Amino acid sequence: MYKIPIIKSEHGLYKELSSEYMEDALFWQGMWVTSYQKNFYVDCTTIEISSIEEFYELLSELDKMPNEAIMRAIAGEGELTNVTRRTTGEDAPFSDGKINWVCIDLDSCDLPEGIIEEEIPEFCMYYFPEYFHNVSYVAQFSNRAGFDGWKQAKMHYWFLLDEGVTNDELKRWQTHNKQFDPSVFKTVQPIYTSAPKQSGSLKELEVVKQRVRFYKKEKDTVHIDIPEESLMSAAAMNGEYSESNYNNGEKFMRFIDQITTSGAHEYTKSAVASYYTKYGVNCDWNHFKNVVLARMQAVGHPRANMQTVNDEVEGLLIWARRVGQPHNHLPYDQWILQEGNNSHTATVAKLLNKYREKK
Repeated sequence: MYKIPIIKSEHGLYKELSSEYMEDALFWQGMWVTSYQKNFYVDCTTIEISSIEEFYELLSELDKMPNEAIMRAIAGEGELTNVTRRTTGEDAPFSDGKINWVCIDLDSCDLPEGIIEEEIPEFCMYYFPEYFHNVSYVAQFSNRAGFDGWKQAKMHYWFLLDEGVTNDELKRWQTHNKQFDPSVFKTVQPIYTSAPKQSGSLKELEVVKQRVRFYKKEKDTVHIDIPEESLMSAAAMNGEYSESNYNNGEKFMRFIDQITTSGAHEYTKSAVASYYTKYGVNCDWNHFKNVVLARMQAVGHPRANMQTVNDEVEGLLIWARRVGQPHNHLPYDQWILQEGNNSHTATVAKLLNKYREKK
Protein backbone atom coordinates (compact mmCIF):
# COMPACT_ATOMS: atom_id res chain seq x y z
CA MET A 1 0.00 0.00 0.00
CA TYR A 2 1.00 3.61 -0.58
CA LYS A 3 0.30 6.12 2.20
CA ILE A 4 -0.48 9.67 1.09
CA PRO A 5 -0.73 12.36 3.83
CA ILE A 6 -3.44 14.87 2.93
CA ILE A 7 -3.18 18.16 4.80
CA LYS A 8 -6.06 20.60 5.14
CA SER A 9 -6.21 24.26 6.13
CA GLU A 10 -9.18 26.56 6.51
CA HIS A 11 -7.03 29.35 5.08
CA GLY A 12 -6.86 27.55 1.73
CA LEU A 13 -4.06 25.68 -0.01
CA TYR A 14 -4.13 27.11 -3.49
CA LYS A 15 -2.50 29.86 -5.50
CA GLU A 16 -4.48 32.94 -6.48
CA LEU A 17 -3.57 34.59 -9.76
CA SER A 18 -4.84 38.08 -10.50
CA SER A 19 -4.10 41.00 -12.79
CA GLU A 20 -4.92 43.32 -9.88
CA TYR A 21 -2.92 44.10 -6.75
CA MET A 22 -3.73 42.08 -3.64
CA GLU A 23 -2.35 42.39 -0.14
CA ASP A 24 0.67 40.15 0.56
CA ALA A 25 1.08 39.32 -3.13
CA LEU A 26 4.09 39.03 -5.40
CA PHE A 27 4.27 40.50 -8.90
CA TRP A 28 5.12 37.78 -11.42
CA GLN A 29 5.03 38.09 -15.23
CA GLY A 30 2.32 40.74 -15.20
CA MET A 31 0.23 38.99 -12.52
CA TRP A 32 -0.10 39.23 -8.77
CA VAL A 33 0.40 35.88 -7.07
CA THR A 34 -0.63 35.40 -3.45
CA SER A 35 1.63 33.56 -1.06
CA TYR A 36 0.25 30.46 0.61
CA GLN A 37 2.99 29.93 3.17
CA LYS A 38 0.89 31.10 6.15
CA ASN A 39 -0.58 27.65 6.77
CA PHE A 40 1.54 26.72 9.75
CA TYR A 41 -1.35 24.86 11.41
CA VAL A 42 -3.04 22.09 9.46
CA ASP A 43 -5.15 18.98 9.88
CA CYS A 44 -3.81 15.78 8.34
CA THR A 45 -5.38 12.51 7.22
CA THR A 46 -3.38 9.69 5.64
CA ILE A 47 -5.03 8.08 2.61
CA GLU A 48 -4.00 4.61 1.43
CA ILE A 49 -3.97 3.74 -2.25
CA SER A 50 -2.94 0.50 -3.97
CA SER A 51 -2.25 1.50 -7.59
CA ILE A 52 -1.21 4.31 -9.88
CA GLU A 53 -4.80 4.41 -11.17
CA GLU A 54 -6.02 5.17 -7.66
CA PHE A 55 -3.33 7.85 -7.37
CA TYR A 56 -4.75 9.46 -10.50
CA GLU A 57 -8.27 9.38 -9.05
CA LEU A 58 -7.04 10.96 -5.81
CA LEU A 59 -5.16 13.74 -7.59
CA SER A 60 -8.16 14.42 -9.83
CA GLU A 61 -10.30 14.92 -6.73
CA LEU A 62 -7.74 17.13 -4.99
CA ASP A 63 -7.66 19.34 -8.06
CA LYS A 64 -11.14 20.50 -6.99
CA MET A 65 -10.29 20.99 -3.30
CA PRO A 66 -8.66 24.37 -2.61
CA ASN A 67 -8.26 23.69 1.12
CA GLU A 68 -6.26 20.47 0.73
CA ALA A 69 -2.80 19.47 -0.45
CA ILE A 70 -0.30 16.60 -0.23
CA MET A 71 2.84 16.46 1.88
CA ARG A 72 5.67 14.03 1.13
CA ALA A 73 6.19 12.94 4.71
CA ILE A 74 5.42 10.22 7.19
CA ALA A 75 2.53 11.44 9.32
CA GLY A 76 1.80 10.44 12.90
CA GLU A 77 -0.85 7.82 13.64
CA GLY A 78 -4.55 8.67 13.43
CA GLU A 79 -6.16 11.99 12.64
CA LEU A 80 -3.89 14.98 13.22
CA THR A 81 -5.76 18.17 14.15
CA ASN A 82 -4.37 21.70 14.24
CA VAL A 83 -0.73 20.61 14.16
CA THR A 84 2.31 22.53 13.01
CA ARG A 85 4.26 21.47 9.95
CA ARG A 86 7.44 20.41 11.71
CA THR A 87 9.69 17.37 12.08
CA THR A 88 11.64 18.26 15.21
CA GLY A 89 10.78 17.61 18.84
CA GLU A 90 9.44 14.52 20.59
CA ASP A 91 5.85 15.25 19.56
CA ALA A 92 6.65 16.23 15.97
CA PRO A 93 3.64 15.29 13.79
CA PHE A 94 5.71 14.59 10.66
CA SER A 95 8.99 12.89 9.84
CA ASP A 96 11.14 11.93 6.88
CA GLY A 97 11.64 8.28 6.06
CA LYS A 98 11.44 5.71 3.27
CA ILE A 99 8.41 6.78 1.19
CA ASN A 100 7.31 4.79 -1.87
CA TRP A 101 5.83 7.56 -4.00
CA VAL A 102 7.19 10.82 -5.35
CA CYS A 103 6.22 14.11 -6.99
CA ILE A 104 8.83 15.52 -9.37
CA ASP A 105 8.54 19.21 -10.26
CA LEU A 106 9.68 20.20 -13.76
CA ASP A 107 9.39 23.96 -13.66
CA SER A 108 11.58 25.80 -16.15
CA CYS A 109 12.32 23.72 -19.25
CA ASP A 110 11.88 25.17 -22.71
CA LEU A 111 9.08 24.06 -25.00
CA PRO A 112 9.22 24.29 -28.80
CA GLU A 113 7.05 26.69 -30.71
CA GLY A 114 3.82 25.10 -31.89
CA ILE A 115 3.52 22.44 -29.21
CA ILE A 116 -0.02 21.85 -27.92
CA GLU A 117 -1.22 21.06 -24.41
CA GLU A 118 -1.89 17.39 -25.11
CA GLU A 119 1.71 16.85 -26.26
CA ILE A 120 3.50 18.55 -23.36
CA PRO A 121 3.48 15.83 -20.64
CA GLU A 122 4.92 13.11 -22.86
CA PHE A 123 7.30 15.48 -24.65
CA CYS A 124 8.77 16.56 -21.31
CA MET A 125 9.69 12.97 -20.47
CA TYR A 126 12.81 13.69 -22.57
CA TYR A 127 14.03 15.66 -19.55
CA PHE A 128 13.82 12.58 -17.28
CA PRO A 129 16.43 9.86 -16.83
CA GLU A 130 15.78 6.99 -19.22
CA TYR A 131 14.59 4.60 -16.52
CA PHE A 132 11.42 6.71 -16.13
CA HIS A 133 10.37 6.43 -19.76
CA ASN A 134 8.39 3.19 -19.60
CA VAL A 135 6.74 3.87 -16.21
CA SER A 136 3.10 4.87 -15.70
CA TYR A 137 2.61 8.32 -14.20
CA VAL A 138 0.17 11.10 -13.43
CA ALA A 139 0.99 14.48 -14.96
CA GLN A 140 -0.36 17.66 -13.43
CA PHE A 141 0.04 21.11 -14.93
CA SER A 142 1.32 23.60 -12.35
CA ASN A 143 -0.64 26.69 -11.39
CA ARG A 144 1.29 28.98 -13.72
CA ALA A 145 1.31 26.58 -16.68
CA GLY A 146 0.36 28.16 -19.98
CA PHE A 147 0.39 31.77 -18.89
CA ASP A 148 3.60 32.37 -20.84
CA GLY A 149 2.05 30.99 -24.05
CA TRP A 150 3.57 27.50 -23.51
CA LYS A 151 7.15 28.71 -23.76
CA GLN A 152 8.24 26.68 -20.74
CA ALA A 153 7.07 23.48 -19.09
CA LYS A 154 5.57 23.80 -15.62
CA MET A 155 4.57 20.31 -14.59
CA HIS A 156 4.27 17.98 -11.62
CA TYR A 157 4.89 14.29 -12.33
CA TRP A 158 3.64 11.72 -9.82
CA PHE A 159 5.16 8.22 -9.69
CA LEU A 160 4.89 5.15 -7.50
CA LEU A 161 8.26 3.66 -6.46
CA ASP A 162 9.31 0.04 -6.27
CA GLU A 163 11.05 0.82 -2.98
CA GLY A 164 10.95 3.79 -0.63
CA VAL A 165 13.45 6.64 -0.64
CA THR A 166 13.88 9.51 1.81
CA ASN A 167 13.61 13.17 0.99
CA ASP A 168 17.31 13.58 1.74
CA GLU A 169 18.07 10.88 -0.83
CA LEU A 170 15.90 12.65 -3.37
CA LYS A 171 17.72 15.92 -2.72
CA ARG A 172 20.99 14.12 -3.43
CA TRP A 173 19.44 12.67 -6.61
CA GLN A 174 18.35 16.17 -7.64
CA THR A 175 21.93 17.45 -7.51
CA HIS A 176 22.51 15.20 -10.53
CA ASN A 177 19.17 16.22 -12.11
CA LYS A 178 19.07 19.99 -11.75
CA GLN A 179 16.26 20.42 -14.26
CA PHE A 180 13.93 19.48 -11.38
CA ASP A 181 12.90 21.70 -8.45
CA PRO A 182 14.07 20.26 -5.08
CA SER A 183 11.48 22.18 -3.02
CA VAL A 184 8.96 19.29 -3.26
CA PHE A 185 11.49 17.13 -1.39
CA LYS A 186 11.22 19.18 1.80
CA THR A 187 9.40 17.11 4.41
CA VAL A 188 7.20 19.97 5.62
CA GLN A 189 6.62 21.54 2.19
CA PRO A 190 3.00 21.22 1.01
CA ILE A 191 2.69 20.05 -2.59
CA TYR A 192 -0.20 22.16 -3.83
CA THR A 193 -2.63 20.10 -5.86
CA SER A 194 -5.71 22.27 -6.42
CA ALA A 195 -6.41 24.38 -9.46
CA PRO A 196 -5.45 28.06 -9.09
CA LYS A 197 -8.05 30.66 -8.22
CA GLN A 198 -8.07 33.31 -10.91
CA SER A 199 -9.42 36.79 -10.22
CA GLY A 200 -9.46 40.21 -11.83
CA SER A 201 -9.18 40.15 -15.61
CA LEU A 202 -7.88 36.55 -15.42
CA LYS A 203 -11.11 35.26 -13.90
CA GLU A 204 -12.61 33.95 -17.13
CA LEU A 205 -9.31 32.97 -18.77
CA GLU A 206 -9.04 29.24 -19.51
CA VAL A 207 -5.36 28.42 -19.91
CA VAL A 208 -5.20 24.66 -19.21
CA LYS A 209 -8.02 22.46 -20.49
CA GLN A 210 -7.18 19.37 -18.42
CA ARG A 211 -4.80 19.86 -15.49
CA VAL A 212 -4.48 16.22 -14.39
CA ARG A 213 -3.70 13.47 -16.91
CA PHE A 214 -2.87 9.77 -16.61
CA TYR A 215 -0.37 7.90 -18.79
CA LYS A 216 -0.30 4.10 -18.66
CA LYS A 217 3.02 2.48 -19.54
CA GLU A 218 4.69 -0.93 -19.37
CA LYS A 219 5.61 -0.66 -15.67
CA ASP A 220 3.63 0.84 -12.80
CA THR A 221 6.58 1.59 -10.49
CA VAL A 222 10.02 3.10 -10.98
CA HIS A 223 13.31 2.42 -9.24
CA ILE A 224 15.12 5.72 -8.64
CA ASP A 225 18.90 5.40 -8.77
CA ILE A 226 20.13 7.37 -5.77
CA PRO A 227 23.83 8.32 -5.91
CA GLU A 228 25.58 7.26 -2.74
CA GLU A 229 27.42 10.56 -2.49
CA SER A 230 28.65 13.35 -4.72
CA LEU A 231 31.49 12.36 -7.00
CA MET A 232 33.60 15.22 -5.68
CA SER A 233 33.08 14.04 -2.09
CA ALA A 234 34.04 10.50 -3.05
CA ALA A 235 37.22 11.72 -4.70
CA ALA A 236 38.07 13.83 -1.66
CA MET A 237 37.63 10.82 0.64
CA ASN A 238 40.03 8.85 -1.55
CA GLY A 239 42.58 11.64 -1.53
CA GLU A 240 42.12 12.24 -5.26
CA TYR A 241 40.59 15.69 -5.18
CA SER A 242 42.53 18.85 -5.82
CA GLU A 243 41.46 22.17 -7.27
CA SER A 244 43.73 21.71 -10.28
CA ASN A 245 42.37 18.20 -11.03
CA TYR A 246 38.83 19.52 -11.21
CA ASN A 247 39.64 22.54 -13.34
CA ASN A 248 42.16 21.23 -15.84
CA GLY A 249 39.66 20.77 -18.65
CA GLU A 250 39.37 17.00 -18.32
CA LYS A 251 36.95 16.69 -15.42
CA PHE A 252 34.26 15.52 -17.85
CA MET A 253 36.35 12.41 -18.56
CA ARG A 254 35.97 11.35 -14.91
CA PHE A 255 32.22 11.08 -15.48
CA ILE A 256 32.51 9.39 -18.87
CA ASP A 257 34.82 6.78 -17.36
CA GLN A 258 31.97 5.74 -15.04
CA ILE A 259 29.62 4.81 -17.89
CA THR A 260 28.80 1.09 -17.68
CA THR A 261 26.57 -1.35 -19.52
CA SER A 262 23.73 -0.62 -17.06
CA GLY A 263 24.17 3.13 -16.61
CA ALA A 264 24.97 5.85 -19.12
CA HIS A 265 22.47 8.70 -18.73
CA GLU A 266 23.47 10.09 -15.32
CA TYR A 267 27.20 10.11 -16.03
CA THR A 268 26.74 11.49 -19.55
CA LYS A 269 24.64 14.25 -18.04
CA SER A 270 27.33 15.11 -15.49
CA ALA A 271 29.93 15.06 -18.27
CA VAL A 272 27.84 17.42 -20.43
CA ALA A 273 27.54 19.89 -17.55
CA SER A 274 31.27 19.69 -16.81
CA TYR A 275 32.30 20.08 -20.46
CA TYR A 276 29.91 22.98 -21.06
CA THR A 277 30.94 24.77 -17.86
CA LYS A 278 34.60 24.64 -18.88
CA TYR A 279 34.41 25.44 -22.59
CA GLY A 280 31.16 27.36 -23.12
CA VAL A 281 30.83 28.50 -26.75
CA ASN A 282 34.05 26.67 -27.65
CA CYS A 283 32.59 23.23 -26.95
CA ASP A 284 33.34 20.68 -29.67
CA TRP A 285 30.24 18.54 -29.31
CA ASN A 286 31.21 16.19 -32.13
CA HIS A 287 34.41 15.36 -30.23
CA PHE A 288 32.42 14.96 -27.03
CA LYS A 289 29.92 12.57 -28.67
CA ASN A 290 32.73 10.46 -30.11
CA VAL A 291 34.32 10.15 -26.66
CA VAL A 292 31.00 9.03 -25.16
CA LEU A 293 30.44 6.53 -27.98
CA ALA A 294 33.96 5.11 -27.57
CA ARG A 295 33.35 4.54 -23.86
CA MET A 296 29.97 2.86 -24.49
CA GLN A 297 31.53 0.58 -27.09
CA ALA A 298 34.45 -0.25 -24.80
CA VAL A 299 32.17 -1.47 -22.00
CA GLY A 300 29.78 -3.25 -24.37
CA HIS A 301 26.77 -1.01 -23.78
CA PRO A 302 23.75 -2.54 -25.61
CA ARG A 303 22.86 0.81 -27.21
CA ALA A 304 26.35 1.87 -28.24
CA ASN A 305 25.64 3.68 -31.51
CA MET A 306 25.92 7.28 -32.67
CA GLN A 307 22.17 7.73 -32.99
CA THR A 308 21.75 6.94 -29.29
CA VAL A 309 24.57 9.33 -28.37
CA ASN A 310 23.17 12.09 -30.60
CA ASP A 311 19.72 11.81 -29.04
CA GLU A 312 21.12 11.76 -25.50
CA VAL A 313 23.56 14.64 -25.84
CA GLU A 314 21.26 16.91 -27.86
CA GLY A 315 18.54 16.46 -25.27
CA LEU A 316 20.96 17.25 -22.44
CA LEU A 317 22.17 20.41 -24.18
CA ILE A 318 18.76 21.97 -23.55
CA TRP A 319 19.25 21.44 -19.84
CA ALA A 320 22.95 22.40 -19.81
CA ARG A 321 22.40 25.73 -21.53
CA ARG A 322 19.65 26.59 -19.09
CA VAL A 323 21.33 25.67 -15.79
CA GLY A 324 25.02 25.79 -16.70
CA GLN A 325 27.28 28.75 -16.01
CA PRO A 326 30.27 28.52 -18.37
CA HIS A 327 33.30 30.50 -17.20
CA ASN A 328 33.96 31.91 -20.66
CA HIS A 329 30.40 32.25 -21.94
CA LEU A 330 29.52 35.22 -24.11
CA PRO A 331 26.43 37.33 -23.44
CA TYR A 332 23.38 35.58 -24.89
CA ASP A 333 22.90 37.97 -27.85
CA GLN A 334 26.57 37.65 -28.82
CA TRP A 335 26.40 33.90 -28.45
CA ILE A 336 23.46 33.77 -30.89
CA LEU A 337 25.43 35.87 -33.40
CA GLN A 338 28.47 33.62 -33.08
CA GLU A 339 26.39 30.46 -33.44
CA GLY A 340 24.72 31.84 -36.56
CA ASN A 341 21.26 30.65 -35.46
CA ASN A 342 19.31 29.82 -32.34
CA SER A 343 20.61 26.28 -32.01
CA HIS A 344 18.93 25.95 -28.61
CA THR A 345 15.48 26.49 -30.16
CA ALA A 346 16.38 24.21 -33.04
CA THR A 347 17.33 21.42 -30.65
CA VAL A 348 14.02 21.69 -28.77
CA ALA A 349 12.10 21.67 -32.06
CA LYS A 350 14.00 18.56 -33.16
CA LEU A 351 12.94 16.75 -29.99
CA LEU A 352 9.32 17.67 -30.64
CA ASN A 353 9.53 16.21 -34.15
CA LYS A 354 10.98 12.99 -32.71
CA TYR A 355 8.17 12.77 -30.18
CA ARG A 356 5.53 13.23 -32.90
CA GLU A 357 7.17 10.59 -35.11
CA LYS A 358 6.85 8.03 -32.28
CA LYS A 359 3.11 8.56 -31.86
